[in-house]
Amino acid sequence: CNCACTEFARQISTYKRHGWWLTDVSSLMPLLKAGGTQRFAYLTVDKWVTTAKLHLFKKPKATRPYDSQYLWNGGQYNEKYNDAHKPITVTAPDDAKKARVVVLLSGHGSGTDTLNCAEFCPHSHHFSIGPKGGALKEFVKTHNLVQEGCLKKVPLGVVPNQFGTWPYDRAGWCPGWDVKLWSAEVDVQGGQELEIQYKSLMFGKTYVPKPSGSGDYKPVIKMRSWLVWEK
Repeated sequence: CNCACTEFARQISTYKRHGWWLTDVSSLMPLLKAGGTQRFAYLTVDKWVTTAKLHLFKKPKATRPYDSQYLWNGGQYNEKYNDAHKPITVTAPDDAKKARVVVLLSGHGSGTDTLNCAEFCPHSHHFSIGPKGGALKEFVKTHNLVQEGCLKKVPLGVVPNQFGTWPYDRAGWCPGWDVKLWSAEVDVQGGQELEIQYKSLMFGKTYVPKPSGSGDYKPVIKMRSWLVWEK
């Protein structure tokens, strides 16, 4: 990345096994719009021999991303989470035809609450966008965990890795896999004032952790989100 606050992609450890992924980050092309020399940093806890390549190609599309505005980070996942994510008002550029909410999100933490959040619990994430003062359209990113969900994703690129828990489904990720970008778009008019809202729910309600009495890895949502303009 070319600034400390930009996360371009996210991959989860293969636990000392070789991993290879092709990650679609085309929605984030506006992050490279400055052109010229771009600097990227690979941030990790353990030491890895890493190769990263950007594949650029032209593909006919009705619209293309050309500018962006940062929205929200994640944070500690508890009863105060939604209060920390206030609505945002933006004005569409004069030449914009679409607005796309682009989200990089994964839930982490386990053992400190009775639902084993935020890694092994089915939290949902609700993004609403529309004319300020008018009706907003809601888009929902769900995490419907299934038994041995990560094992079933091996044909999609998950690398079998650690003994024990790697086959278990996670909230938005698997060990040995890249975290996929999620997005939703709406049509806009140039100069239009828009409001974007965000909240996360558990079983349709604000999540209130119930301590389990053990562990120290508290629930956390690791999120980066942007509003991307297309024309």
